[in-house]
Amino acid sequence: MTIHTWQQWRELAATNPQRAADDFRQAVAALPEPVRRAVFMWMPERDALTEAFARGALIGGPLGGVPYVLKDLFDVVGAPTTAGSGFLTEVRPTPQMNAKVAEVLAAQGAVLSGKVSMVEFAYGMSGENLWFGDVPHPRIPTALAGGSSSGSAFAVGRGLTPFSIGTDTAGSMRVPAAYCGLYAWRDIPGPLSQEGCFPLASSFDTTGWFTQTAEELLVLNDLFLGQGPAADCVRILDLTDLSAGLTPELREAGNAWLARKEATANAEALALAQRHFADAARAYNVLGSREAYVTHAPWLDEYRARYDPIVWGRIDRGRRWSKADITFATAKQAEVKEAWSLLLADYDAIALPITPIPSPGKAVMTEDYRSELLSLTAPASLGHCPALTIPLCLSDGTSGGLQLVMANDTRQAVAKTLLATD
Repeated sequence: MTIHTWQQWRELAATNPQRAADDFRQAVAALPEPVRRAVFMWMPERDALTEAFARGALIGGPLGGVPYVLKDLFDVVGAPTTAGSGFLTEVRPTPQMNAKVAEVLAAQGAVLSGKVSMVEFAYGMSGENLWFGDVPHPRIPTALAGGSSSGSAFAVGRGLTPFSIGTDTAGSMRVPAAYCGLYAWRDIPGPLSQEGCFPLASSFDTTGWFTQTAEELLVLNDLFLGQGPAADCVRILDLTDLSAGLTPELREAGNAWLARKEATANAEALALAQRHFADAARAYNVLGSREAYVTHAPWLDEYRARYDPIVWGRIDRGRRWSKADITFATAKQAEVKEAWSLLLADYDAIALPITPIPSPGKAVMTEDYRSELLSLTAPASLGHCPALTIPLCLSDGTSGGLQLVMANDTRQAVAKTLLATD
């Protein structure tokens, strides 16, 4: 299997696009069959992929001729969108328009080389999928990739593509990036996640991208966020103590990164976050499932046997919350947004852990563990905040991550400074 760097793909596409197409297809074919089936939902035919590499090379630029894969809830003309489901293609027509994010990347010469798997309907953070198979960790056979953007994380972590596109509603970029040792960006809700993208909870859905290096993530941020100047300095607040269960190894790795960035710990700010972020996971469960139910109402009962029972239950509860539940969740979201405003008035980025333990296996992926993850990821989601994932790679090959949450209006400049110095 031939693995190319970002620059090598650009050069190969310019000199021999057919070889580029063959190298990619051979790398995918070299995967064990169960893994290939679990990860790849659709790939272009050889001739179409060759033409795409040639076209991308002609466009040029930093993305010209660089292959990527797309999470399979984004639409591509002529390709089915499964959203990780065993029945969605039966009730939803084959797309006739490309997702906005695919159009933006095509205009820059990036080469769409496949659509990849995900947790069913993006409603989970483990990487499990009942219909196509669980997506494994790209390097650790006993671990899972995380989700819901599991296939996207696998492709980059395995070196199949230099970058990939996923989504993050309540952690679906941040969690797999942490597990797989990748850099990732979670953007804010908007056209990239709403145009040509099958929704989970549209007011929370965001688009994101994975890379192996900070430099590569910066290329994508420049494209999608704009090429403005970097921030002169970045004041980072250390809130890693929000996770009481953080392993000593991840705490040490996180502390080392934060020390290099001269992050500040503040007891008053920590107390504020603990007070206002408490029950954020519960609020997200209410609000997110209500939106998911609206999307799935036409199929939820008739196709019940065609849903993963766990996913079905998460969606079904969306029609069953009490008025008190909804009132609580709405008030909690407002409270969380206000807390972010207070914290980001004094700091440019807020550092929180993403996962308390590194690269776990399937046995760990319980509902209790999911709740623990949501307690760390839901606050940024309720606040509609962007977040940069910094991988924390450990000596045994496992990894976790820090999420650097920032304000919408300064995200381009702050992220640029953090990535340029990492």
